Amino acid sequence: MSYSMSKQDLFVMHMHRDKIKQFTYLEIGASHPMDINNTYLLELNGWQGNSVDIDGSNEQLWNQVRKNPLLIMDALKINHIDTDRIDYLSLDIEPPEQTMQCWINLASTRCRFSIVTFEHDAYNGSDIRQISRGVFESLGYMLAVPDVMSPFGPYEDWYIDTQSDINLELLKSW
Repeated sequence: MSYSMSKQDLFVMHMHRDKIKQFTYLEIGASHPMDINNTYLLELNGWQGNSVDIDGSNEQLWNQVRKNPLLIMDALKINHIDTDRIDYLSLDIEPPEQTMQCWINLASTRCRFSIVTFEHDAYNGSDIRQISRGVFESLGYMLAVPDVMSPFGPYEDWYIDTQSDINLELLKSW
């Protein structure tokens, strides 16, 4: 069962299925702890990580349901990550221009992300989709699943870090 809007959680688990290790995530734009959440299923399967949201309205429920922390903060102020590799990055803040700025900030750290799901909201006329694709490519990330659809139209791209140990053959069975 997926808790994500478009099965991001199942995709991430599928792409990491041939590894035995402690997996990590960073979720930017967490919102609700379970509903339409990209990391709840991962946490249920032993993943560790941090979720970030600027709105603390779900903090009490989060603390009741989730074991991994919710950080109430402005994700645009994250400028340091204390590890070289995180297995999954979920980027989903509003508007898409802020999602792009957050990605630029995170990409400037020494940390690499094996899989990134990036919400660009192209369905609403945003030009962030094209801009982000160029930035991701320039940083060595492969566009694995373009234009994931919402009921409104294309809203998200999924990337794989070409410097990671992700088995790209697994894309064929996705």
